[in-house]
Amino acid sequence: MFIGVGLALLANIYMPSNERLLENNLNILEKEFKNISAHLVICLNQKQDLQDLVAQCDNLLELIDASSKIATEKSENNLLRNNTFYQRYFDMRHIQITLLKDIIMKLEEIDVDSTHIAEISNIFETLSLTYAAHNDGSELLKKIENAYSHYRQMDLPQTREEFENRAGLFQVLQLLELLIQEKNTFALNQTNNAS
Repeated sequence: MFIGVGLALLANIYMPSNERLLENNLNILEKEFKNISAHLVICLNQKQDLQDLVAQCDNLLELIDASSKIATEKSENNLLRNNTFYQRYFDMRHIQITLLKDIIMKLEEIDVDSTHIAEISNIFETLSLTYAAHNDGSELLKKIENAYSHYRQMDLPQTREEFENRAGLFQVLQLLELLIQEKNTFALNQTNNAS
């Protein structure tokens, strides 16, 4: 019996890892998220249809689900190492992509002029340039706070339609803040786990 357990532990230690696949999926995910964010900026500035971006988010969610299953198996198969980084990473990205999809769908519903959308467009442009596993999002949270401040200083809406569109824009900003806070929380937890 001890020989069997010993052999099982040895096999577990030397079992080939799915680490390369997970790392590859992580890189694909980050690249595609950047592409969606950059394309979203173009769509917002040129008032283009956003439905293709929703489909891209759905594709990323499928990649995340598959990667999450692999990460769970990897974590369960490594008895001697307690490494749940990939599980937590893909869980965090799942929440972020779901929020991004909600943002895109909300942006489809509203109609605001370019002066009102400029702040959000700027944040997404920065997001597309700085999105990475090592970025904690603190700079983006500052930009979001500045956007809130800017919107508070704007003239009040004059019509019901303008009010509803501005309210939708505020919801987009709240969802965007949640998206960035999710990353910020993940980064802080990673720092605490490393200590």
